[in-house]
Amino acid sequence: MHRITQSIEIKLPRKRVFAFLKNIEARLELNPFYKVYSFEKITDGDIGVGTRFKIALLSDYGISKYESEVVEFVENEKISTRDVNGRLMLTLTL
Repeated sequence: MHRITQSIEIKLPRKRVFAFLKNIEARLELNPFYKVYSFEKITDGDIGVGTRFKIALLSDYGISKYESEVVEFVENEKISTRDVNGRLMLTLTL
């Protein structure tokens, strides 16, 4: 599996930045290469390890559908999500 690492500096309180990072739908909407076609949280409760989402993204190539799961969650520090088929994992760390 390939790995890409990138860092940015955000001059805001950690708690405020993490509140945005754990809002997965809002983060997806920032990507200029696709639009969020549908987004559904399919587990109950607050976001944490085991939370799952059904996501459909619309791009120039059509609609891509997948299910994503939170696999690591440390409030105000780290969130990791992965495609349940193992094709992509994303870790965001403060």
